[in-house]
Amino acid sequence: MKRGMKKFFYGLFYLGIFTLFCLLIYNSFIKPAPTCFDGIKNQNEQDVDCGGPCVPCEILHLKPLKANEPQLFSLADGKLAILTEIFNPNEGYGADQFSYQINLYDRNHRLIKTIKGSDFIFDLSRRYIFASDPFLGSLAVEAEISLGSPIWKSNKEMLRPDLRLSSQKTEITPSGIETSGRIYNGSILAASEVKILAILKDKFGRPLFVGQTFLAKVESLKESDFMVIFPQDKFLEQNVDVSQTQIFLSGRL
Repeated sequence: MKRGMKKFFYGLFYLGIFTLFCLLIYNSFIKPAPTCFDGIKNQNEQDVDCGGPCVPCEILHLKPLKANEPQLFSLADGKLAILTEIFNPNEGYGADQFSYQINLYDRNHRLIKTIKGSDFIFDLSRRYIFASDPFLGSLAVEAEISLGSPIWKSNKEMLRPDLRLSSQKTEITPSGIETSGRIYNGSILAASEVKILAILKDKFGRPLFVGQTFLAKVESLKESDFMVIFPQDKFLEQNVDVSQTQIFLSGRL
């Protein structure tokens, strides 16, 4: 074999060794480890970045929660109520927890307050977020809400209680308007974190104000009393139609 050819093959040999050495260094110390966020199907995943060691593909492909524009209700003494409807369009998965932030603005679109909280919502359901402030009723004219990333759970992990209204009534009393009644829990387990949201309406069905109360627990197959007390307000008392009050129940098992 000619000397030039020998040099050529020796060069290829050493180049191959050098290349293998570089690949070894890259794979051992430089190449990033596979993750569930690298956009590559590279670690026994069912699909890109889901399944296997990553989040289930069903959760990765869930649609985001939807929030309507917050409604503001104010009274003459400055009390403010805020009501926002949340919708979960996903079947089979609920948000066991999600955070929210409500920004309140004045007439000049200046931020005057931020309200933060967290809540939950079952699959294919609507839920109201209620917030309030005792002083900003005359200042807040606009609100925006943003939702954080939910913690998704399947229906098997997130059971919905069977809560029903046994009775309800709304009365105008010397101390203000009161909505009271009884809740029945038809579930085989006790319901906790029970919220009772009451919307006062006028004779045309238009919402006037909103209130909410809580029950820590409603035992299985039993009833519990509740009462939502609204602030004293002449406008409310003159315009409310006590037969139009709408009540929404929520809780978890």
